[in-house]
Amino acid sequence: QFMKKTNPYASASTWTGLVVAVAPLAGQEMLYAALFAESGGIYRKNYEKPDAPEGMVLSEIGLFVHDIHARGSQVVFAADGIQGQRHIGMLGRDKPGYVYLTEGDTKDDRPFLSADGRWVYYASAGYARAESGAISQMGPSGLLRVRTDGSDLEELEASDGFDCLRPKVAADGSLYYIKRPYTQ
Repeated sequence: QFMKKTNPYASASTWTGLVVAVAPLAGQEMLYAALFAESGGIYRKNYEKPDAPEGMVLSEIGLFVHDIHARGSQVVFAADGIQGQRHIGMLGRDKPGYVYLTEGDTKDDRPFLSADGRWVYYASAGYARAESGAISQMGPSGLLRVRTDGSDLEELEASDGFDCLRPKVAADGSLYYIKRPYTQ
């Protein structure tokens, strides 16, 4: 039950959104990302009390959030840009709103905050564009990490012929991810 709707597909005239990501918080709360026709956002919900009021954390026209991860008070997300890019953003950082931690002609996905809150791990693939500016190909995904203060960026894994996806970091610091053959 999101935004007081138990079946968002029952009536397209009353619900035009799609919940695309969920991130648990402490207690009985969670964050979720929803996409609408011209906007998107991140919302807060108590899953033990489905009728309790929900809170809007972030919403704006043209912001299409696809992935979110939260740890403590830190929240990171992947959102689409104007020309098809997808970048990693972070809420707050001591002020309202958000900042982007990544940039470029890339698709950055599946952000994951480290246990110490200093790093965001993510998968990234570069785009090739046609003369018209349309995306013609996407390269294989590699794994990167960026400091939450935006000061440092490191490539951790990139393999010719393979995608490296969905990074997670264990409590002992071990990096886990999916590695699969790259197909264009």
